[in-house]
Amino acid sequence: MDGVVIGREHELTEAHGVLAGIGEHSSGLLVVGEPGFGKTTVWSAVLDAAIDRGYTALVARPSEAEAEYQAALRLSPQYAPAAINLADLYRSLGRDQEGESVLRAAITVSPRDAGLHHALGLTLTRLKRPDDALAELRQAAELDPDRARYAYVYGVALHSGGRAGEAMAALKQNLARHPADRDTLLALVSFHRDAGELAAALEYAQRLARIAPDDREVAGLVQTLQGRIERPGAR
Repeated sequence: MDGVVIGREHELTEAHGVLAGIGEHSSGLLVVGEPGFGKTTVWSAVLDAAIDRGYTALVARPSEAEAEYQAALRLSPQYAPAAINLADLYRSLGRDQEGESVLRAAITVSPRDAGLHHALGLTLTRLKRPDDALAELRQAAELDPDRARYAYVYGVALHSGGRAGEAMAALKQNLARHPADRDTLLALVSFHRDAGELAAALEYAQRLARIAPDDREVAGLVQTLQGRIERPGAR
């Protein structure tokens, strides 16, 4: 795409990041929503970028997308992606309670689908039910340990709930399975640093620096931690 979007570069960058993170086996992209005042150029640019990447890009208003997802679930109740996408649509519309109902119904059909439990955990977090959310996030991490993201989110949720020791244990276990996972390493750096355990924080930061030697953010993090260790009063 050759067009230029002036004044909304941040939004466009985020949209391109979403496109880049879509699985390589996906061929279609459903864009839900309406451009709104001042956003038509971004909207068109995102659609152009999706098409440039080889996707079949479809645009739907929320009501149309809701009907499509509901129809997909009536046809195949075990089709977890439709339930997850519908719940995410409800999230964007401020209807998380309905999202919870959709996900729980899907879990009764596919109780061992980790993605459903993860999505439900996130929904319950937004509904401010942390204990229920932790149970679902833990289930997701246990059902699919090959997905580093699930265990990472579970670890962060534990830490947010004041269970720092359990959080560290979960993250370190995740790191043993996924030694190069950036999010897990950064979380361990952050949590050790906040606990005043600077040597441990530096160890994980250096490990991340070896994985991503050209990452300036990580290099700066290593430098800052080294400075704090050498000069205890420094920040």
